[in-house]
Amino acid sequence: FLLTSCVVEEAPFKEGKIFAGKKVSSDTLNLGYTTYVEYCIQCHGMDGKGNGPSAKGLTPPPRNFTQGLYKFAWVPYGELPHDEDLYRII
Repeated sequence: FLLTSCVVEEAPFKEGKIFAGKKVSSDTLNLGYTTYVEYCIQCHGMDGKGNGPSAKGLTPPPRNFTQGLYKFAWVPYGELPHDEDLYRII
């Protein structure tokens, strides 16, 4: 029988980026990418639209991250959650 292994892709982020005025290093972006692919992609999909292969059977359906809408009771309407809010949820 044939054994296969996961192909390790080249890191998608070569340089850091600025998000909401905060500089994020390429190392942090690549860690986030790896984590998303390992734990989130099945439900939220590669593009973050909530259309992953496991999404069909989930109620409520996975959030579409591309819309930028979040429902956290402690985050005022119209504001984005802080990193700490996302850590708490995840």
